[in-house]
Amino acid sequence: MFVLGSTNLTLEQRLAKNVMRLMKDATELSGILIIGDRTIDDNDPMMTACTDGRNEWYGRGYCDPLGDGQLRFVLIHENYHKMFKHLTTWAHLWEIDSGLANMAMDYYINYLIWHTYSDKSKYGDLIDWIDGALYDPKYDDTWDTARIFWDLYNDKKKGNPIPKPVNPKTGQPSDITDNNKGNGQGIPQGFQDKHDFEKAKDMSVEEAKENAKEIDEAIRQGDIVAGKVGTGGARHLKELLKPPIDFREQIREFVTTYCSGKDFGTYNKPNRRYLQYDMIMPSTVSETVESLVCANDMSGSIGERELKVVVGATAKAAIDVTPEELHVIYWDTKVSGHERYERDELDKVEDTTKPCGGGGTDVRCVPPFLREHHVNPTASIIVTDGEMWNGFGDWDHPVLWVIVNNPSCVPPVGKHVHVTSGDLR
Repeated sequence: MFVLGSTNLTLEQRLAKNVMRLMKDATELSGILIIGDRTIDDNDPMMTACTDGRNEWYGRGYCDPLGDGQLRFVLIHENYHKMFKHLTTWAHLWEIDSGLANMAMDYYINYLIWHTYSDKSKYGDLIDWIDGALYDPKYDDTWDTARIFWDLYNDKKKGNPIPKPVNPKTGQPSDITDNNKGNGQGIPQGFQDKHDFEKAKDMSVEEAKENAKEIDEAIRQGDIVAGKVGTGGARHLKELLKPPIDFREQIREFVTTYCSGKDFGTYNKPNRRYLQYDMIMPSTVSETVESLVCANDMSGSIGERELKVVVGATAKAAIDVTPEELHVIYWDTKVSGHERYERDELDKVEDTTKPCGGGGTDVRCVPPFLREHHVNPTASIIVTDGEMWNGFGDWDHPVLWVIVNNPSCVPPVGKHVHVTSGDLR
């Protein structure tokens, strides 16, 4: 597995040398590489590498025998965790299953790293693969970390074994059967780094915000430098520069567009938007809006926390148009839960809703359920991963699809907005 270094430099010197090589030949990383501290760990014999989202640690016993190309792979790997803000974005997945969360993050970034920096026409011999690092061609760049996590999670629930990592250089499964075991000399095999979520959680809210701001600026500066020297940078890093989708505003716009009836103002219920400014303004009351539906996919690919966030956003948007009722529905291959909220209960929905169900994904069960229960919605918001078994169903009213972790899904009916689990915070 290991390729011996060709010099007698210390690990500290080799890290410094290879950081400089990355800043020269992968200029888009230049800003992120100078954030935080970089430390050699001499105490933990099973340490490969680790980050808390800002700082980095490298195990001497593990990293010393690596060739420079492999060492640069590890450096990029840790800094990708930092750039994607993995230890704050995916903390909720880590709380569900820490092992699978760690694996999902590694699968996600290893695919991107390999398919970017192994391009010899652009980067030369910048990186080399480490056998046993987590890679599966199935988890290509159309998957994000959350989608990989739930795929692994569902396989685990079914009792399916986790497949061996694949070596992308050969296309064959790795010979290393357990990356967490040593090689008999107290040095771990393969490459699965550590993610110090506990240290990340110790940051105050202000510290976390400042760190995120610094990372965003580092990505932006790296992109500028890459543009000036002609490398152009990596496409997926440019995606990080796009402003995040404000799905709440998308839901609000949809609801107000389709659910605003004949409106008039009333001071009987002050407008909540202005209360924070100590201003009493009238709220809008509609005479015609009867009901709004929020129907949620319970196939298991979307977490309960994410569903509650979207349900809460829908309820908050509904407050402005004050429907007679909001129906919150949970479905898989059939409707497994139905909750009805009246006008004066809308501000409690996110805290009181109880997601239930689990199984396949067949949204066609929702429209007949609505008809059977005499629910005639003015509009419906459907939260789903978009992996439908038998199409998107027949709808006789406006529909907004909130597609989670599946950017390639484009429903043939209604409007849609793409979000990731990281957006649903």
